Amino acid sequence: MHEHPIQTIFGFSPLWLSTSILVLTYAVIISERFNRAIVALLGAAVVIGTGVLTQEQAINGIDFNTIGLLTGMMILVGITKECGIFQFLAIKAAKTAKGSPPIRVCYPWS
Repeated sequence: MHEHPIQTIFGFSPLWLSTSILVLTYAVIISERFNRAIVALLGAAVVIGTGVLTQEQAINGIDFNTIGLLTGMMILVGITKECGIFQFLAIKAAKTAKGSPPIRVCYPWS
């Protein structure tokens, strides 16, 4: 069964167009000039807008179980961070290991 070839904007190859969008999106995320979530959503919108994927294909590619798991984990980490549990555990681990902080830290650039 042969499917119709994907028609993208200006007739570009879907493989190269999606690869270019991915690389550009990652470059903007790495630059840390903009919010990562907004850049990721804009990258996804460009993929749909250029015709690489249809809206239906994009929705079918989402694993909502994973999204739910990640959302729950972020909520739990946010709550425990505010309560100071991570600082408490770090101090407890340092005391248990009988660790002491270094007196002077040497940096290669100093």
